[in-house]
Amino acid sequence: MALLSRLAESKPRPGSLFATGLADIGDVGLAAGKIMLFREIMEARRDEFVNKGVKARYFFPHRLYYLPKCGPDGFVSAERLFPDAVPNQLWQIVLYAAPSAIADLPPDLFFDDDIIWHQQHLGEVGLVATANLVLRGDTLYTNNHLSDLVQRISRRRELKTRIENRFKGWNHMLLNGILNFAVERNLKRILMPTAELVISMTDPKRRQTINRELFDRIYDQHVCAYFRAERAGLWWVIDVPQHRDRLVEPVKNQTGSTTKARTICIYHDVERGVGHAGIDPQLEAYANTNAAQALEEMLSVERRLGIRATYNAVGLFLPDVRASIAQDGHCIAFHSFDHRAGSGAAHRIEQFLANRALGGRRRYARMMRKAMRRLLPAPLRGAVPQLEACRRIDYRIKGYHPCRSALTPELIDANLCYHNFEWLAAPAERVGSQAPHVENRVVKIPVQFDDFGLYYYGDEYQNWEQRALKTIEENELVVFGLHDCYSQYWLPGYCKMLERISQWGTFKTLDQLAAETFLASAE
Repeated sequence: MALLSRLAESKPRPGSLFATGLADIGDVGLAAGKIMLFREIMEARRDEFVNKGVKARYFFPHRLYYLPKCGPDGFVSAERLFPDAVPNQLWQIVLYAAPSAIADLPPDLFFDDDIIWHQQHLGEVGLVATANLVLRGDTLYTNNHLSDLVQRISRRRELKTRIENRFKGWNHMLLNGILNFAVERNLKRILMPTAELVISMTDPKRRQTINRELFDRIYDQHVCAYFRAERAGLWWVIDVPQHRDRLVEPVKNQTGSTTKARTICIYHDVERGVGHAGIDPQLEAYANTNAAQALEEMLSVERRLGIRATYNAVGLFLPDVRASIAQDGHCIAFHSFDHRAGSGAAHRIEQFLANRALGGRRRYARMMRKAMRRLLPAPLRGAVPQLEACRRIDYRIKGYHPCRSALTPELIDANLCYHNFEWLAAPAERVGSQAPHVENRVVKIPVQFDDFGLYYYGDEYQNWEQRALKTIEENELVVFGLHDCYSQYWLPGYCKMLERISQWGTFKTLDQLAAETFLASAE
């Protein structure tokens, strides 16, 4: 009852301090052979839901994944509610329809960015709904129960009736999955937000577009219909032990292959001459003049060979190059906003901040801005926070490769989570592993080599290529990078190099690699 009394007085917090995001539980990595664990409830168990009071038409066979992942705006919501929240307290439940429930639907529907707006499908067909979770002690908090598929299907009018009828019970299936998550972990209670709380936490700019009836249905009516929930302030409280009789327990299962196969990931940093501004005027001028043509040539080579790569674009240039990159299905990520955070300057800032007590994420950000004004060279003192500026360009891009591979103080995991970045690519020695792994709810992707030596050390192309081929041949996973500004060194031999290594393994984008890593870390 003490908990209920405190909750009855609770108010949404306008903002709070945030921890720096150090791991508080063990990190998890890519499972050998990419085995993915999930829970499933098949068609034969429809009557079990009916016996619990769920309408038969609300049921559809489905799979559930419990992922160590923040989910859309999951960390933003956590920060508003809990001053001491850290990334590793966050989880995401992802609900997919079973193959039998989608056999007559076009697969491309589940990858249509206009329908699946939050792009949480992780490369798998059948995404229906997701929910964000915050696990604190013996209490599970939920937020952001959503189904892009059902809520945005009006954009595909020919499928609207079919989707709405078949998956109208998505939140009931999700609520059962949330209850099972709590039961498996022997939690005492689940707290789900009321519609009033969810609306109060929504960006004020978006509140005018809110469908209040939809929010009332998802966060109030469905919760009260499925659970014997007690209202406490702005929360619904569900006693887990008292609701075990409501659970339709999913069956644990797994999919994937134990066979190991070579994976090759190529990324291109699209930065033109900005990376050498004030450093190498000759290269800067050359890159600014020739980068557009070089981009078209590398896209043409990959198009001919049917290879998809990852293009990390400086945010300032993204609007100019996005269409040509996206039309061939390549992955797009950020390579900073304006390429202004140099590694030397970042080191000086890091040393400065290391001598200060960092109370939380917001205080940390203020101190970082002050340090940038004091310690950066004069040409860089107007530098903006890179992650925040990138999000003004695009809100959904998942990945980030820092300029000069410098892990500046801004790139703490908490900041990446706060700004909805799901993966970070950096040299293997800086991410601490030769394998992609989930750390503080961010997939860390190791980079084995790039083309910097061709420019900086004057390496002969043939020698560089031989070392590159040897690295690819000897490793099950190789991630390597190429710059548009250095294309004159490697582009003449690019096609032949790709033709050779394409026989050794499968090409994947860094979005694909991150998605597989998240799925392989499901618990």
